[in-house]
Amino acid sequence: MNPEIKETPWYWEVTIECAVDCFEIVSYFLFEAGAEGVEELNQSETLITAKVFFLSSIPDPALLLEKLQAEHADAMGNLSSLAIEKKEVEDWQSNWKIHFKPLAVGKSFCIRPPWEACDPDKKEIVIYPGQGFGTGYHESTNLALQMLEWLRERISFEKVIDAGTGSGILAIGALLLQAKQVIAFDIEEEAIKEVPKNLVHSSLDPDLCRAFVAAPNELEEQAPLVLANINGFILEKFADDLMGLTETGGYLLLSGIIDEEKESLMEALNQEMSLVHSLYLNDWNCLLYQKK
Repeated sequence: MNPEIKETPWYWEVTIECAVDCFEIVSYFLFEAGAEGVEELNQSETLITAKVFFLSSIPDPALLLEKLQAEHADAMGNLSSLAIEKKEVEDWQSNWKIHFKPLAVGKSFCIRPPWEACDPDKKEIVIYPGQGFGTGYHESTNLALQMLEWLRERISFEKVIDAGTGSGILAIGALLLQAKQVIAFDIEEEAIKEVPKNLVHSSLDPDLCRAFVAAPNELEEQAPLVLANINGFILEKFADDLMGLTETGGYLLLSGIIDEEKESLMEALNQEMSLVHSLYLNDWNCLLYQKK
């Protein structure tokens, strides 16, 4: 159990405003940065006001929002922070955990936190939420896992590379689909520390997944299957590197792509890759390519 959650009976409540067209991608980046929830308050024709909730372990939400705005200005548009408050919680454990319930994904997967009951009929991906590296409840993760299932019905998984692994959800999914070896990397050291813990939560041997800190342009290995659930802008930035990680004839699975990013990303891939399959859910896209 996370000791910070047990000992700290308060959380951050941040009121933000952003463009309607940017709300989905803003929410995505907020969750990636550690948000525990996003609650829409009201919407006009052009703007959305929402509350964002962070654990008290986040030292300064204002600085976090400034950093996100600086790094993703093109995608997020004009993000404004209207208010930042500390909120007390009478029963912190219950209020925190109530948001994380088992989630069925695709034909066979179930994502759940460790305190929820197991489902013996499902391939369980067990993730301890609260660290800000992905809980599996986002559409992009849902699509990526569905695409993994679709591909597994057609080929066996040998070696798999998971780029930007976060909490290790896709790496775990690949192992549950009988991948023999997974290489998982992320630029965030704290994320990498969570991967072996979540493998153990999911009843998997941590030795099956080699997890380390790196960026896509720093890896020299290749695999017949490469996974990347990040976002369209980052995927396009590292498109050459991700294609380089993919063996000839191998597959590149990309997720986290909103409609506005899809065309440009596909143009960056089309010379070396052939589109095999695509999935779509609530303005999010997942693309599966095969290297020519």
